[in-house]
Amino acid sequence: MALTIEILPDPAANDLRLTQLAGERSSPLDRLNLLHGSALQRLSTQRMLAEASGGALAAVYGFTPVDLAQAALQLGEARERRTWPSGADLATLRRVLGTLSLEKLNPDAPGVASALLRTLTDLREAALSPDDLPEGDLRRIHSAWLETVSSWADRTSRYEDAIDAATPDSAFREALGDAPLIVSGIYDLTRIQRLLLARLSAAVDVRMLLVASSDDAASPAQRTLSALRNELNPRVIRSLIPAAAPAEERYFSTGDPTAEADEIASRVLQLGGQRVAFHRIAVLHQQGAPADERICAALERAEVPSWRIGGRRLSQAPVGHAALGLAGILLDPEHVERSGLLDWISHRSLCERPLGQTRRPAGWERAALDAGLTQGLHQMEQRLLAWRGSTGTSEAGELAEPLGELLGDLCQRSRELEECGSWGAAADALVGAYETYFSKPSLPGDDDLFEAARDSFDQLRGHDAIGAEWSPNDGLTALNRAFGSRVVRDPRRLIGGVNVGAASGPARGIRYEALFVAGAAERVFPAVGRQDPLLTDDERTAINARIPNALALQRERSDSDRHAWALARGAAVRQFTASWSRRSSAVGGPARSSSLILESAAGSVGLEPESALVERGRIERIDTALVTRRPGQEQVEAEDWSGVVGVPDERSLDLALLTAPGVDISALLGQIRPETEAADRARRERNAPRFSEYDGLLDADGIADDWRPLERIWTASALETYVTCPYRFYLQQIIGVQGSTEPAGPDRGQLLNRGRLMRRILASWVREYEHFKEDRTWFEYSDSPGYLNTVARRILDSAEGSGLLGPPAGASATRNGILRDLDRARRREASEARDGWRPLEVNAAFDDAPIRVSKNRTLRLRGMIDRIDVHASGRQRALSLFTGRTVPEVRGFVNGSSFLSVAELTALSQRGVAIREAEVEHRSVSSRGKFESQTLQGESLMSSGGASARSDGERLRDTLALIADRLEAANFIPYPGTPLRERPNCRRCPYESVCTVDVGRRYEHKARQHQDAVRDLEILRRQRV
Repeated sequence: MALTIEILPDPAANDLRLTQLAGERSSPLDRLNLLHGSALQRLSTQRMLAEASGGALAAVYGFTPVDLAQAALQLGEARERRTWPSGADLATLRRVLGTLSLEKLNPDAPGVASALLRTLTDLREAALSPDDLPEGDLRRIHSAWLETVSSWADRTSRYEDAIDAATPDSAFREALGDAPLIVSGIYDLTRIQRLLLARLSAAVDVRMLLVASSDDAASPAQRTLSALRNELNPRVIRSLIPAAAPAEERYFSTGDPTAEADEIASRVLQLGGQRVAFHRIAVLHQQGAPADERICAALERAEVPSWRIGGRRLSQAPVGHAALGLAGILLDPEHVERSGLLDWISHRSLCERPLGQTRRPAGWERAALDAGLTQGLHQMEQRLLAWRGSTGTSEAGELAEPLGELLGDLCQRSRELEECGSWGAAADALVGAYETYFSKPSLPGDDDLFEAARDSFDQLRGHDAIGAEWSPNDGLTALNRAFGSRVVRDPRRLIGGVNVGAASGPARGIRYEALFVAGAAERVFPAVGRQDPLLTDDERTAINARIPNALALQRERSDSDRHAWALARGAAVRQFTASWSRRSSAVGGPARSSSLILESAAGSVGLEPESALVERGRIERIDTALVTRRPGQEQVEAEDWSGVVGVPDERSLDLALLTAPGVDISALLGQIRPETEAADRARRERNAPRFSEYDGLLDADGIADDWRPLERIWTASALETYVTCPYRFYLQQIIGVQGSTEPAGPDRGQLLNRGRLMRRILASWVREYEHFKEDRTWFEYSDSPGYLNTVARRILDSAEGSGLLGPPAGASATRNGILRDLDRARRREASEARDGWRPLEVNAAFDDAPIRVSKNRTLRLRGMIDRIDVHASGRQRALSLFTGRTVPEVRGFVNGSSFLSVAELTALSQRGVAIREAEVEHRSVSSRGKFESQTLQGESLMSSGGASARSDGERLRDTLALIADRLEAANFIPYPGTPLRERPNCRRCPYESVCTVDVGRRYEHKARQHQDAVRDLEILRRQRV
C-alpha cells in the first residue's frame, strides 16, 4: 500500500480531478472513499459530483478524519472509555491542578485552567508524551492529565486509539470496504492526523489531492507536503490540470462595518437579480461571531436568507448569554453587582412577566440606587427590604416591591443550590429556575437555542457518574465551559441561504458562484495573534527540533491566512469581492486595508498605495450613507424607480425618493412623514423672539395637576445638573429619558473600572475590620499593610480574570498602580487614626434629608456617603473618596457647581449630629488627583456675613431658594454654556440629539429680549471659575 500526493493549482482543478477519479471507476457501483477536511466539504463534494454526472453517484462514502478514526475503532478492539459530561473536563482539570505541587504556575489565577486545557489539547494532538517536554510545571501537568483522561472519550482520544497498535490494519480496510482512499480539501494536518494518515496508507492505497497555489515553503500546503515527505516518503506528482481562469475581482471600502455589511447585502441582491442562487454565494471573514451577527443582520434587513457555516455558539446567543447570567447570579451570589443584576432582569430573552411581575427597568434602577444596592445578592435583598420598610407606602416603595419579590426568589434559589447534595439535585434546581424566568420563543431558530440552554443545565447531572462532589463554584465552571463549547447549527447545510462564516474555517476550498471576503483590514487578515503564554513559540520550536513539525507556531498564522486568501480567490467561479471598513467600528479608530488586498488589486503592476489603486478604479471607496443607489435625472423623468427597490430598508427607500433630482420635497415629505406639520410649528416657535414652551419655559399650572417639585426627593447631582442646564435636568429627572452618551476615549472605561475597584477595595477593607476590632485598634489595623493587601489581591485577582484591569499585557502595570495608590491611602488612614478618627459606617445611604429654604419651604435630598467617621471627641465626618483628576469643590454650592457637601451635612444632621459637630471631607485616593483633600466645617454655615461679603451659609440659602423658585416656575430653558456659540455644555451631553444645533444662537438672541427668564441663573453661573 502506498501514499501518493498530487499537487493541484487551485480548488477548480481539485474538483475537476475528483470528477475524473470518480469517472475512472470500472463500475458505477465500485466504492469511492473520500476523506475531507470538514463535514461541509463532504456535502459540497457530493453536490459537485452529482451535478457533474447529472445525478447522484452511488457508492460514494465521505469521511472526516475523526469520523474515519471512529469507524475504525468500532470495527477494532478499542478500549472502553466514558464520555465526558457537559463541561466536566475543565472542572476536572481544576481538581487535578489542586493535587499538584507547582513551582511557578498559579492554578487558581483566573483564566489559567482554560488556557491550560487548550495547551494540553495541543500537546495531545501532537502525540507528545511528558518525556518530550522540558522539566517544569507543564510537564507535570501533562503527565497527570494524560493519566486522568486515559479512561475518557473525546475528539482527541479517537485519534489516540485509532493510531494505537491495538487497532489492526484490518479495521481500517473494513471501514473503507477494501477500496482506495482519496484525500481532498485538507491543507494542514496535526501530527496525530499525520500518524492516522500513516496507518491508512499502510492499510489501503491513499491518493491525496493537495491544493498548493504557491511554491512558498512557508505556506500550510507546502509545510504539510514537507512533513509528509519526511515521515511517510510518499510519491509526489504534479497534476497536468491547468489553473482555471480567475473570476472577476472587485474591491471596495466603506466608512464603518455596518455600512460594509449593508453594501454586501446590496450586492448580493444584485447577484440574485442575475439569477445566482443565494446558497451559491458565500461571505467569509476572520472577525468571529460579531461579524457573523452583523452580516446576517444586514442580509436579514435585505430579506436575503443566510446560513451560518460555523453555527452559533450558545454563550454568544442572546438566550445563552442570559442563561449564563442566571447561573452566575445563583451560583456566585457574592459577586453579583447591581448593574449586572438589573441588566439581566431587563434582558430581552427573559419572559415578559417573570414571577407575574411587569418589568420596569428604569424605575427599578432608580429604586436600587435610592436603596443603596451595590454588590452581593443576599446583601442587596436585605438592604432593599430595609429601605422599603423605611419608605412605607410611598410611590418609590411600591415601585420597588416587584423588584424585591424577584430578589427574594433569586436568593431562595441560590440558597437551595448551596445546600444541594448532588449534581443531579443542582441540575433540577437550575432547570427549574431556567423554566421560571425564560419562556419558549416562537421563532424556530431561537427554539433550538432555548432547548440547547436547557439541555446544558440538565446535563450537569452526569457529573455524579464521575464521583465529583457538587459545589457552586465547580458548577459555574462546568456551565461556562459547556455554554462556551456548545454550538447550535442550522440543519439546512449549504442550502439555507448565503453561507456566512470564517475564511479559514470549514468552507476552505469550497467553490461558490460569488464569494465575498469581508473585513479584510490590517491586523485582521492576516491576523496578528498573541502567543500561548504557557507554551511560547520559542518553546514550541525547541520541541520541533527534536520531533519535527510536532506543534504549530503562532508566527505562522499570517502564512495560513495568506493561503486562505488564495483559496478564496480561486474558489470564486463568477465574482470575487473583498472589502474592509475604514474604521474598526462605528466610533473606533481608523483601519487600513490588508496587504493582501493591495497585492491582489495591484496585480502584475506591483505593490501600490491604496490611494493610487482608488484613483485607478481598482478599489471603490464608498462613503457612508443610508442609500446605496439613487435614481438619476433620467430615471426620475421616466418614473423608473427600479434602481431603488433593492435598498436595504424602507428608511433608505424614503431617503432615495426625497433626494432624487427634480422632486418637490415639500409636497412629498408630508406624505412620507405625517408628523412634518408639527415639526414645522416647533421650528417656527423656536425662532420666535421670546422664550416659550418650545424652549423649555413651561406653564407650571398646565403641565400637571400634581406639579409639586419640592415634595420630590433630589440628589445633589440633580441640583448641579439643573444649574448647569435646566433642559437636561428636565429630560433626565422629570421625564426619565435615557440619554445616548458620547463614546468615551479608549482608556475611559479602564479608568472608571480602576476607580470603582479602588473604592470597593477600601470599603471591603474597612468592613473586614469588624472581624479584628476585638483584638486591634483601628490605628493598629490601618498601620499594618497586610490586611489591605489581602483584600486588594483577592478583588484584583477576580477583576483581572473578568478583564476589568484592561488588556492582559497591561494588567500587571494597572494592578501595581492600584496597589501603590492604596498603600498611600492606607498611610493617610493610619495618620488620621493616630489623630483620633475611626470609621463608623461604610456606604451609608440617606433619604428624605430635609434642608430649609426661604418662604418656609423645604428641599429634600437623598444619596450615599462613602464613609462616616467619628472622632474621639464625638465629632462626625462624612468622607467621600474620588479617583479622578479633580475633586468636587466643597464650597461648590456658592455657584451651583456641587451640592455634594451640602447633601452630606444634611444627612449627618438627619442622623442627629449637631451641625457644629459635623464636617465633610472630599478626598482624592489616587495619584491622578494628587491625593488632595478639601474639608468643610458645619459651623462655617452658621456664621453671618457683612453687607459687602455674604457668608457661605447665606449664599447657600440664596442658591437653594433660587433653584426652588425656578423649579416651581417650571423653567427648563436649555443653557449651552459660555461662549454661547461654542456650546461647551453640549459637548458631552447625552441629550444633545434632542436639542437643535443652533441652541447657542437662539439662546443668545432670546436672552436679550426675555432677560427675566434667565437673569438669576446667569448670575449664579458667572460665579463659577
